[in-house]
Amino acid sequence: MKKLKLGLLGRDVSGSESERMHRFILSAQGVACDYENVSAGAEEFVPAVKRLLRETDGFNVTIPYKREIFQYLKSIEGDAAEFGSVNTVISATRTGFNTDGAGFMMMLSGAGLAAEGRTALVLCFKGEGTLSREEIETEIDAELFAKLEHLIGKPLIHKEYHAYRLRDGHLLECSIVDGGVFSYAEVEFASEADAMAWTPLDCLGKETTYEQGMSMRDYWKNR
Repeated sequence: MKKLKLGLLGRDVSGSESERMHRFILSAQGVACDYENVSAGAEEFVPAVKRLLRETDGFNVTIPYKREIFQYLKSIEGDAAEFGSVNTVISATRTGFNTDGAGFMMMLSGAGLAAEGRTALVLCFKGEGTLSREEIETEIDAELFAKLEHLIGKPLIHKEYHAYRLRDGHLLECSIVDGGVFSYAEVEFASEADAMAWTPLDCLGKETTYEQGMSMRDYWKNR
């Protein structure tokens, strides 16, 4: 039986759970694999891509290289073309895919949360803070959105937003950022005490409320 050679490429993937996840899933299917986490700064990115394309069967791509990887691929499939973002590469064919959006929705479906609702453009202002902060949100029309986008003069962050009412009454707010560059979920509470007392769903991943570099402000500055 062939052993797959896989990997993950990003700026700093030293703490990634991707290797453990892939080994677990593939093992359950009777497939063995070697999985390498490759952390690469800007100057190391090109050599790392070329080596992974040469030495692996396929690899995952994470922040901040989900767009930069395009120039080294021969074809883009599925959601990757629409999203403008690639998180999975098949090395032999140099084909890029994006599984973030579909995977995120499957996770929610597996937790018994159905996607439904309407589409809207929302202007959001957020104050300082981590666990608690003031936010102002208001819906705007397409004409005002276009004017604001022109005024800012910088590519805006696109968020595909989904909200789900949980069994305990709380609202789970899920966002797919810039077509799948990354995804996150959050729950809003009436007080910090309520937030600290809440037990997160098993389907949710790593808690990043207090983690440096994980805010939307940081993403805006570094994209």
